[in-house]
Amino acid sequence: MSLHTHCYAAFRRRFARGSRGWQAVAAAGVLAVALVAGPGAHAQPAQSPAGTAPPSKSLPEQGAESRSGAASTPKIDAAALKSACLAAIAAARSDRRGLPDAVTRCQDAVHAAPEDIELTFDYGQILSDALVFDELAVLQFRRAAEKGHAGAENALGIALVNGRGVEADPAEGVRWIGKAAEQGLADAQNNLGSIHAAGIGVPKDLATAAAWFRKAAEAGDAQGAYNVAEAYAYGEGLAQDWPSAIAWYEKASGQGMARADYRLSRIFAEGLGIAADPARGFASLQKAAEGGYPPAAFDLGEAYRIGNGVAVDAAEATRWYRLAATRGHAAAQFFLALGLAQESQFAESAEWLGRAAEQGHPDAQYMMGLFLAEGLGGGAPDPDKAVEWYRKAAAQGQRDAITALETSSADGEPAGDAAKPSEADPPEAK
Repeated sequence: MSLHTHCYAAFRRRFARGSRGWQAVAAAGVLAVALVAGPGAHAQPAQSPAGTAPPSKSLPEQGAESRSGAASTPKIDAAALKSACLAAIAAARSDRRGLPDAVTRCQDAVHAAPEDIELTFDYGQILSDALVFDELAVLQFRRAAEKGHAGAENALGIALVNGRGVEADPAEGVRWIGKAAEQGLADAQNNLGSIHAAGIGVPKDLATAAAWFRKAAEAGDAQGAYNVAEAYAYGEGLAQDWPSAIAWYEKASGQGMARADYRLSRIFAEGLGIAADPARGFASLQKAAEGGYPPAAFDLGEAYRIGNGVAVDAAEATRWYRLAATRGHAAAQFFLALGLAQESQFAESAEWLGRAAEQGHPDAQYMMGLFLAEGLGGGAPDPDKAVEWYRKAAAQGQRDAITALETSSADGEPAGDAAKPSEADPPEAK
């Protein structure tokens, strides 16, 4: 069995048994700014786990070869294989358990039509999505990029900048992203702007960054409009100009970008560069929350919890906290857990506390210690694990955790200097 076949077989087994191991390696990559590889690709790709990177060989060994004396070779229907590949990709976009089937079908389709650069790019993207075929994906991107495919040029550039599936070469990566940007690909233009803003592979140049953002924005790209708005708001590459910032945020908002609505909500609520307009700010906040933007959903939950601009409504607060929590917002997870605990729903509360604590939320870490010390949420009390969480919270200055450590019989010894409160106030839940 070839190494490629072995890796692929292991990949299929992982998905067949319902594992979500692929999620564990989807962490942020080397690049500190968000690079957009295009539909289905990962903006900030991570390195592949050790031992899972496939060899550079991209296509399977030839299938059944014509045997001596055979009358003819069966005709391959390339069009049908391509249709099957595209259908499998669409299915995998909705349900990642379909990735193994998409990889197989697209592999067959590319084998049948190696000259189809769009199909080659699609194959590279689905391999990239699978997160275990990095070298193979890069090979497909390179094949399509060398034939002038803008999306592949951009994807290859990102791989080179991040060193995913190929040895890192930021300067070469920037060159490929630049080729895609010159072709008018908005994702590449935004990426090139971010690269110049951060000085990755090129000297840091905020004016050049803003110019690339504007190119994308003027072509109607929502992310480009948002980036131009940010440049005006913070005076980075452009003279600070709040009216212009608002105008560009509104362009992005008009294209459905909830994050732009959230920025507008802060501008209107705080009166940044304009007269404060709380009603307009709340309307923008609600729009951003309804658009699924986690910080907006959390802020709206807070508004309903404390009655900021609206009547206090615990049910509405919980609803918005839950929306933000399901999208990974740590503070929302913590406040959702608090509400559930107040209703004696300790099992679910412990689940959300655990998620927030794992993200480093100090108050959630302290409460996880309490739950474990008291045996809340299921299971017997576990003082040792409680102390572990107290220590994590105390390391961030959480005062209740520091006190708990000092008085905990399970700790067995004084907390020591590392657990002493800092001069600054402990971090508030945000």
